Amino acid sequence: MRSLALASVSCLLLIAGCCSVPEVYRPVTEFQRKHAAEFGKYTYLNPVSLDTYKAIWGERAGSTSYILGETERRFGGEQGVKEFVKTMLQREAEDRQRILKFCRDLEEASSNGGAICQYEWSDGKTKETGFLVLKSGEVVKREPWVTDYLSEQKEK
Repeated sequence: MRSLALASVSCLLLIAGCCSVPEVYRPVTEFQRKHAAEFGKYTYLNPVSLDTYKAIWGERAGSTSYILGETERRFGGEQGVKEFVKTMLQREAEDRQRILKFCRDLEEASSNGGAICQYEWSDGKTKETGFLVLKSGEVVKREPWVTDYLSEQKEK
């Protein structure tokens, strides 16, 4: 009888563990609980780490710098090429700083229990894709990448 009781308790603990919400999703579930109607407008709302995005942005910057370096090496004697490469490298450096600030702002907004999420949202007239930060069941920062005005497309 004792082994049956232990088996039952073990099964309950296992089931409870399987059903618990991972800590990374807690801000999403809090938002869903507090704002169920608004939550329904999201196609997806997924917690993400910016590390992957930073790596992709870094790879892109490295590729751009390499291409510009090769352009200058091969065609630097042509009129205007050196100036073009210098201008593009400056823009790349400015873009890198803008992206780093963007990431720092998101990370700061998500500190102390928040979550950075990638999302897609639509109210039927507008569709947004981007990042947002959830904390204590509220959207504390929203940064759309793309905003698509659906009503304009239907009229055309």
